[in-house]
Amino acid sequence: MKIYALFFRKQKYKKLNKLAANGEVIKLIGLLFYRSNYFIDENEARIMRESAATLLKNIPDLWSVDLFFKEIKKREIINDNVIWNAVQAILSTEDPKGRDILLAMLKGRMSSKAAIELGERYRDCSAIEELIQMLQYSGCDFKAEDVLKKIDPTRVIIALIDYVHGESYSRYIEMQRRNTDGGDGYRRIYNHIMNIFKNINAPGAIEPLLSAVDDPRIGECAIKALINIGIGNEMAVESLVKGLKDSSHAMRLGCVIALGKIKDKRAVEALIRTLEDEKDYYITTSNAIRLQCAGALAVIGDKRAVEPILKSFARYQFSYYIPSESNEADIAFKDAFKDLFGDYYHIIINCFCYSRGQEHFVQTTINDLSGHWTWIYDNRHCKEAVLELSKIQTPISNNILHIITESSDKEVEVGIDAYGDTYYGEILFEDIRNIAFKELQKRGTPPYDAFAFLETTAYRL
Repeated sequence: MKIYALFFRKQKYKKLNKLAANGEVIKLIGLLFYRSNYFIDENEARIMRESAATLLKNIPDLWSVDLFFKEIKKREIINDNVIWNAVQAILSTEDPKGRDILLAMLKGRMSSKAAIELGERYRDCSAIEELIQMLQYSGCDFKAEDVLKKIDPTRVIIALIDYVHGESYSRYIEMQRRNTDGGDGYRRIYNHIMNIFKNINAPGAIEPLLSAVDDPRIGECAIKALINIGIGNEMAVESLVKGLKDSSHAMRLGCVIALGKIKDKRAVEALIRTLEDEKDYYITTSNAIRLQCAGALAVIGDKRAVEPILKSFARYQFSYYIPSESNEADIAFKDAFKDLFGDYYHIIINCFCYSRGQEHFVQTTINDLSGHWTWIYDNRHCKEAVLELSKIQTPISNNILHIITESSDKEVEVGIDAYGDTYYGEILFEDIRNIAFKELQKRGTPPYDAFAFLETTAYRL
């Protein structure tokens, strides 16, 4: 049987060579669709297809992509596996026309297979759109993600940003929300996009990524990508620093987060300016920007940031909270602040920051008809910290006491009464200021010494 198979294959090859010598292109194309049968197994059929493809490659001027598709129609081949086997035979010979066939197939019913092959084999950007659509479907989504990571990252980023702004993405999200009864089934595609963005490391993608930072649909992904690109990349750091001047709160917040993760000291002065310029007390994102700025500066660890951080703490005390022991981001900030402030850490944090998860306000009603409220800050931990600070006789402690005396009461909008009038409350820090002021008087009112903050990075008692 084995001798018969070898004899059969030899006779077939002779016929194939004769077809090629006579320029019988149509017949060779027909052999690309050669199938296994009772006498010929799939391995023999594959060798036959690849042999025909090799001969076609050697006579490129006599056959074309159009002829290939005409033969499919003429033979009425509707079996996708048969067609794909023929394509695989052509691709195995590295025939340049294989790429053209795949490009033509992007418009047909085998577009997914063609897109994966184009992306994986040729890194062809023509496949990007189809591959992005494939992210929506389980079964091929992970493969599409892997292939997208191999194609020109800048083109992929631009295409993904355009995609999330398009109708296809909106329809998909809406459909997934309905199917999951308002749940987060749509997160699958978002996770794929996030994974692609996290693997991007192309300076050419900086500008499109930066433009997407304040986009609620894809901003988090853009920030992750910028962090990945920004480590050791001066151009990325400069672009993020420019973003700190943007009018959008979300853009500034995203840039601050990215710069804090990149930890590049070239961003210190810009972060300090942002910390000082973010003056709105009532906008939640302004508070978030101040908190992230302080955290970013602490993580970078430059001692130039100590004084601006403390002054911001004093000016916007309600914006800051004591880092918790359970939140991962809080733990990272806490460790960074500990490194920056050294043994003063607990005193400084308790002086200026409120405690998350505790009752911070005691609310009392003024006994009149105005409907106004007074909010009194529950500052017991602040008082204890200032009293503890009073026991330390150093230039650093003098400076901190000076900064505490500059902390101001805050008037905040509480709500609207039954008559439609806005009423306000006050956050009071008078007791803390008085303790610090009296302690400075006991010390002979020493001058504020800005250089004391620059003497060492970690301050010792």
